[in-house]
Amino acid sequence: MMRATTRTLNRDDKTLQKWAHDEYARGMRNGFIVKIDFCMACGRSGCRISGHHPDYHFPYHVIWCCQKCHYKLEYGSLPLTDAMEDILLIIDVLKKSEPTYTTTHYPSQMKP
Repeated sequence: MMRATTRTLNRDDKTLQKWAHDEYARGMRNGFIVKIDFCMACGRSGCRISGHHPDYHFPYHVIWCCQKCHYKLEYGSLPLTDAMEDILLIIDVLKKSEPTYTTTHYPSQMKP
């Protein structure tokens, strides 16, 4: 999944991004998300690993990567590994199985 070199988020996108980050943090606290200790892109361990959201509508589905790879992934200069493509495939399947986003799952202003 390639991204543009410059990212601009409008107000609704920023609201969705904040909501996804809040859900992600809650998932970490409650054990819904288990952090791995290596980068899914380059395999490095022993460095700071963070979660990248390929789609903010699915806050619990993240790609774990080091800061260097996270930056490259955000701005489209990182080729995807098999593990990262698996996460994207799961998100695609979830999008197809959920015909609509409801307010019980997402705030009303975030319906796509």
